[in-house]
Amino acid sequence: MKAIKHAAKTPEQGGTSASEKISYGLGGIGYQMTLALTNAFLTLYYTDSALISASFVGTMMLVARFLDGASDIAMGFIIEKTRTRFGKARPWVMIGAVPLAISILLLFHVPSGLAPLPKHVYIFLTYVFMSVVCYTVTALAHSAMLPRISLISNDRNIVTVVLALMQGIATAALVGVFAPALEAFGGESSQNAWTIISVFIAAVSLLLLTLCFVKTKEKLSATEDLVEASGDEAAPVSKTSVRAGLSFLLTSRYFYIIVVLYLTLAVTNGTAGIGVYYMRDVLGDANLMGLFSIITVVPMIVMMPLVPKLFSVFGKRKTLLRALSATIVIKIVMLFFPTSLPIQLICAFLGTLTLVPLWVAAPTMICDLVDYGDFKRGVRTEGLTAGASSFGTKIGTGLGSVILGFGLTIGGYDALAAVQPQSVINAVIFIMIGIPAILCAICLLLVGSWNLEKFKPDVDAYMEARRNRLPCED
Repeated sequence: MKAIKHAAKTPEQGGTSASEKISYGLGGIGYQMTLALTNAFLTLYYTDSALISASFVGTMMLVARFLDGASDIAMGFIIEKTRTRFGKARPWVMIGAVPLAISILLLFHVPSGLAPLPKHVYIFLTYVFMSVVCYTVTALAHSAMLPRISLISNDRNIVTVVLALMQGIATAALVGVFAPALEAFGGESSQNAWTIISVFIAAVSLLLLTLCFVKTKEKLSATEDLVEASGDEAAPVSKTSVRAGLSFLLTSRYFYIIVVLYLTLAVTNGTAGIGVYYMRDVLGDANLMGLFSIITVVPMIVMMPLVPKLFSVFGKRKTLLRALSATIVIKIVMLFFPTSLPIQLICAFLGTLTLVPLWVAAPTMICDLVDYGDFKRGVRTEGLTAGASSFGTKIGTGLGSVILGFGLTIGGYDALAAVQPQSVINAVIFIMIGIPAILCAICLLLVGSWNLEKFKPDVDAYMEARRNRLPCED
């Protein structure tokens, strides 16, 4: 074992470099772009290219989400038990990268000529492989990395801003160019078009997740287990007990708030596929997806750098309460003018502006709970907390998929019809605008119950002391 010594650390010790922030953001793009592709266009691929009913797609995705719940919890335990020279969560980002890329290729390539039953089985198995296994491994590990690559609250806020900004811009760019690219390669009914695009997404995803693994470092990776201090009186970092960590989480109301918050936020992921139907059937042009994507990028660029300052001045909770209240008002305005392109564009801009603080805050709330558990019980639960929040995300996405699939079916959607009936138009409007308004109201109630900030001074002092006694390798 290498000699270990304790040395005084500056307050910045345990933070992230600019390179690490960017690399962590690239990793976020690596798995997020696969999620954006499936959320926004997989239902369209199944209904218009593979000719599968929307109700089957919604039911399948809901079933997969419950399987996801089990895989998230299992992956959380696996991360808690992982001890490698690369760290606790970071190795799994690389382990999941190749299977994730393969799963995207399988997902968007339903073999032609299959009979109905084999086709449905293929679709179910490939979707489960992608979402339940591959995406869970990479996304959950990436989330669990955050409280380990940065031990400083303010630094995490900046890391999260960089991550959210990079993911937002990449997602908007992907969604914006997808419809024109799909049309250029043959349209939504062409398997060749879907194959070309999925190959590109898979390759870029693999590259970005690899860069994330190579260019980041867990600050606690070398000190997770009990370390002999060679006579130094400073307390060594103790090994995390999974049982103690689980006991803490299950008795903390903040844990349940995070799970339900992530579930609520994720319902919009499941209904994201309604966007292309909304542009095409309500506003009259599917290519408007690109314009709306651009409209959402600008407020992200403007607002995200300001969010850490807003949190420090007003506090995280008050900032979120005000932002969510404004978002609800904007959604109500959109409901009154669903076919007005100018109003929809203005509200899309303003609605993104007011939602940015929540997008930034959500990952840091996981970190806040991890640090609070360290402060309160002496246990760090990165894997378990990330697993539980991911569980909420998966269940929420499944519910959103059901809303999307059955909403279109109940409305009477016909993939072969040139013009959809008014019942479909009404269903699309409600899913696109009404559902998010309801979800924002639920988030408002959840954030109102999040008062963990009252412990922040004590937790920050504790974490600084913890950083100051981290062992350093000669």
